Amino acid sequence: MTDQTLAELERIRKDIESLDHDIVALVARRLDLCRAVAPLKMSAGLEAHIPHRVQLVIDRWMSHAVERGINPELMRSICGQIIAEGETLQIEKMQQAESSS
Repeated sequence: MTDQTLAELERIRKDIESLDHDIVALVARRLDLCRAVAPLKMSAGLEAHIPHRVQLVIDRWMSHAVERGINPELMRSICGQIIAEGETLQIEKMQQAESSS
């Protein structure tokens, strides 16, 4: 491998590391929003898990994936995990609110 190739490899790796950091920050922000929606769902008498809403979000992720040439099943899996974690956080928040009432 040439010095130029190694330098290019290192540059790409740094770009990937930066993107990884951004992805984690975006997931954290999304989960913060999930926590914030919990009291709103409670006051509206809604459950944390709303199946038609979950399907809408997953479908949107998969559509965006297809537009970008990404395997939509990968996005279904990632999105499903993020949604499940968000719902878990909402349930915890709702239970905390109920126990403090």
